[in-house]
Amino acid sequence: MLTRRAGARGAAALVLSGAMGAVITGGVGAVDAAAAVTAQAHAEAAADAVAHGTAVFLLGDAHREQLSIAVQAGTPCDSDARDSPAAGPGCAGAVQAARQLAAQNAAVLARLVVGPDPRDMQEGQGAGRMLVEVHVFVPRRLPVLPATCPTSPGSGADLCWVDAWSAAQGAG
Repeated sequence: MLTRRAGARGAAALVLSGAMGAVITGGVGAVDAAAAVTAQAHAEAAADAVAHGTAVFLLGDAHREQLSIAVQAGTPCDSDARDSPAAGPGCAGAVQAARQLAAQNAAVLARLVVGPDPRDMQEGQGAGRMLVEVHVFVPRRLPVLPATCPTSPGSGADLCWVDAWSAAQGAG
């Protein structure tokens, strides 16, 4: 007849606890990795949507030609610029449109830059096509300790947010 030793039971429990801890840690790591990959794909899709949506907005904007001439002449349209009145109301409209598009895509606009399309950068060029570049942030929504994540990018742990850049060239 088999008999158990009391010490063996405790050792088996200890080994089993360690194995379960490893499985749980691995599972949490896999979930975090899946969340990170999903968030990166979302950020890239949001950046593309904001860049192309802003380019489409500019195609129909009444101030498009004025903005195009300004950026061709070297006047920046940059959401980071504190004061960009020289770029005109077209710049303000583009920034507002980009922010709305980012919000619609569950993202935060970090930066918008509208400049001349490299295809039209020639001496004496007037109004031409524009290049729209955007930088957005999307929350990673990590399942582990989400309460420790800041509510906006750049205000805390970088692990909580993922960013992406995209650009769109405007049609003629």
